[in-house]
Amino acid sequence: MPKKTDEKDKRLEQWSYTKFIREVKGGAVERVSLSADRSKVMVKSKNDAKKKLVYLVDDPELINTLTTNNVDISVLP
Repeated sequence: MPKKTDEKDKRLEQWSYTKFIREVKGGAVERVSLSADRSKVMVKSKNDAKKKLVYLVDDPELINTLTTNNVDISVLP
């Protein structure tokens, strides 16, 4: 089933989950904002002012990966 995409999501550059994790582990991600349902994340990279959108997969290690790499985490209402 395709994911429902908000209009504002269509205007954002999208990263694959693989690219997102690679960027996190490479130290390029400054901050993330998780959606309340944890289906997507808005990414603020250190090298680009534009936010990126990533649709998440079920990864039980995600929070640990983010904290280990000093990424600031917030959850959107």
